[in-house]
Amino acid sequence: MNRLPRRAIALAVAALAASPALAQTQGEANVLREVSARRDGIAMHRPGLDLSLYGLLDLTFVSRSNANAAGDRLTNFDTPWFSGARWGVMGSRNLPDGAPSVIFKLEGEYVVATGNMDTPGTIFNRDAWVGFYGDAMGKLTMGRQNTLARDFAGNWGDPYTPDGQVTYEERGWTNTNNFKQLINYAASPSGTRWDRGVVYKKQFGPFMVGAGHQFQSPGAGADPVAGENNRNTSNSLGLAWNGGMFNASGFYNQSDVSGTATTATTFKHKSYAIGGNAGVGPMVRVFGGVFHYTAEQPAAFGNRSDNAWTLSARLAPAGKLDYELGYAHFKANNAGAIGGLMRNPYANTTAITSVQTGTKGTVYGSVFYHFDRSTEVYLVADRMKTKDQWADPRSFGKPDQNEYGIGIRTRF
Repeated sequence: MNRLPRRAIALAVAALAASPALAQTQGEANVLREVSARRDGIAMHRPGLDLSLYGLLDLTFVSRSNANAAGDRLTNFDTPWFSGARWGVMGSRNLPDGAPSVIFKLEGEYVVATGNMDTPGTIFNRDAWVGFYGDAMGKLTMGRQNTLARDFAGNWGDPYTPDGQVTYEERGWTNTNNFKQLINYAASPSGTRWDRGVVYKKQFGPFMVGAGHQFQSPGAGADPVAGENNRNTSNSLGLAWNGGMFNASGFYNQSDVSGTATTATTFKHKSYAIGGNAGVGPMVRVFGGVFHYTAEQPAAFGNRSDNAWTLSARLAPAGKLDYELGYAHFKANNAGAIGGLMRNPYANTTAITSVQTGTKGTVYGSVFYHFDRSTEVYLVADRMKTKDQWADPRSFGKPDQNEYGIGIRTRF
């Protein structure tokens, strides 16, 4: 096992084994932090157990250019723009003898327009984890969950986290559009969520620190293989400053990515990022940051190196409306491609057939009307433009794509 996961696990074990002065029963004020932070959910409380059933529905009607290889336009209900529609159960159980509380979360995603599972055959494709929480020890979770890097960049990767802070909660990033692709620089062999992940977070005043390890996870629901413990694994560190008016955070992320069990080659993928957000007066918050990513590739093609940056803002005057505007810029050097289309960061590079060097830029905007704290409607648009050799899978290799949408989002 690499040194980073050893340290992360040792830190977590030490926290759990700490003296009673460092452990406590979680009080009602701290239970179900993620649900209570959103003021959503149908809660059940009884001595020693707190449980919540919650959900979110997001439905977007989208018109998109270059939606197939022939360049045709698609206008229909589509995968929701901002939030994956989901339902879930999360809870906290008090343990005796002053031990930290057991916490757990099961969350599945579906498509409102059809009722289908977002990931066919997988009920809890968003979250399936269990762990421990205590105000003194922090939060330790084990199972399927966000990559650590995703949590430590989501507060500035776009303008849709109004408080701009990194918390114990999994948060950050929109669902599907042409600027959300920055999230792939915070990914892993199993995508932007870790299967078989161990994540530890601890708050020290305004600071939030995190460490995590993903055990062998071949992806697509495949089982781990004996004797291949160092393949398709990830290690990550994160640090955030939650200052309120100004917040900053960053991460370092590394994965050993390989192909099928019969492919012996394993390539290292690495990324780091830093960014932040700042309030400018009472109504405006500005967000921005940079990413750097490298990936080993077969010797015949050489290695890949990407740089990306983003800048966005949110205007929220008094009343029911708020407005967002942003830009995301990507530059890839020698990026692996299959079938003429560029691979996403952290995707397996063992079978690439060519490389591409080019840039991509996306400008986007949105307007929200909030009926109340649970329901809103929105208008959204983005324009993606590629240059040089960049052939993007979302536009089927075409040099641009325009998207417009109208949607509704509600929570329970």
